[in-house]
Amino acid sequence: MPCATNLPQDRRELPRPGRGIPPGSPGRRRLDAMSPHPAAGSAFDLAAAGVLDAPDRTRLAIALCEGVAMSVAAPLVTLAEARSTGMSEIARSGSEGSSAAATTTTFSVHTADPEIVLVVHGTLDDDDRETCRFLIDLTIATLSRLQSEELVADHEDRFRRLSDTLRRLQSDTGPGISEGPAVSDLAVAASLLTRREREVLEQIVAGASNAAIAEKYTLSVETVKTHVKHILRKMGATNRAELIARSM
Repeated sequence: MPCATNLPQDRRELPRPGRGIPPGSPGRRRLDAMSPHPAAGSAFDLAAAGVLDAPDRTRLAIALCEGVAMSVAAPLVTLAEARSTGMSEIARSGSEGSSAAATTTTFSVHTADPEIVLVVHGTLDDDDRETCRFLIDLTIATLSRLQSEELVADHEDRFRRLSDTLRRLQSDTGPGISEGPAVSDLAVAASLLTRREREVLEQIVAGASNAAIAEKYTLSVETVKTHVKHILRKMGATNRAELIARSM
């Protein structure tokens, strides 16, 4: 099942649902940061919390369909990519047997190619349509959060792998770093660094300033600047941004 990777992120004025979400939960904290929403029932609140607390993109798509179905009592709700060759389903709530409803309402979730649409089976009044649009807005906001978390997690993973490489180099006593059929460019470059330079490099990649590095290792800022210059030269980088990119 494909994931909802192309949901838009351009809806920023998000209202707040009513009561029903447990105090202190992640969903409640995110909802409390939003502007007020008209009256909302417990089914809607649970649907909103399910969307806001989705742990990944696949579950987010499912939560949107389930939330809409629960909030407007729709027998079948599907999220799909609309292509010229037909519809490619992303997620659904309801069974094939529920699709007999003669009336359907289609909401555009993402207008780019491929367009992503939410198809709700059954008759909807104005309040139902507002509820569907609001849950779509929450889905867009949650997708933005998930994408940010993914970027942070990726950076942390890359930094952890760099730290592991530098620690192995620190414990190495000789040219044994070159053993094996293939050695990464990073390991070769890092092997040229002194122990202190490796420590400084770890801090640079973590985003520390020269002043912060100086305080951590009880050095002068000028000494840190000298270490940074040596690291840039040995790693073949012209500035910190390039150094971090190479280290990643």
